[in-house]
Amino acid sequence: LFSSEDKIEEPKVDPVTFAPGSAVLSPAMEQHLLRVADFMRQTPYIELTLHPVVAPADLGALKADAVAAKLQDFAKERGIKEPPKILSAYFQLRMPDEKPPKTVDEQLQLLREREPAPEAKVEGIQDKRLVAGEPKKLGDGPAEGAVLFTIGEADD
Repeated sequence: LFSSEDKIEEPKVDPVTFAPGSAVLSPAMEQHLLRVADFMRQTPYIELTLHPVVAPADLGALKADAVAAKLQDFAKERGIKEPPKILSAYFQLRMPDEKPPKTVDEQLQLLREREPAPEAKVEGIQDKRLVAGEPKKLGDGPAEGAVLFTIGEADD
């Protein structure tokens, strides 16, 4: 639960990490969060601030998912069933003044590169002791997507 060296001067909770572009917890992270929850139940005067960290691999995976969803919606709207035709028509619509790259993979890569980064979402109601903190910048934390914790004193 806690990161520490030989001597604990300031307690720190280890981050929760995720596979790129995913919000699914691994079994190890589920166990870690259970320990964090137990800690919170046992320490009523402590609050945790959560800082989301988006790694470059997260952005790539999220953009790939967004492009795939847009292609699927485009195909459904237009009634196109053949994948090469879907991509060709979508590319022409999205970038009419640009010559498409030769391969399907290169076309998809260009669409992913041009896809805007998704906006951060905050869902649900946070308990007063579980504070949503500011997102950390790329490279400001673990190399993978994560939620970092900061321990603070809770208000009564």
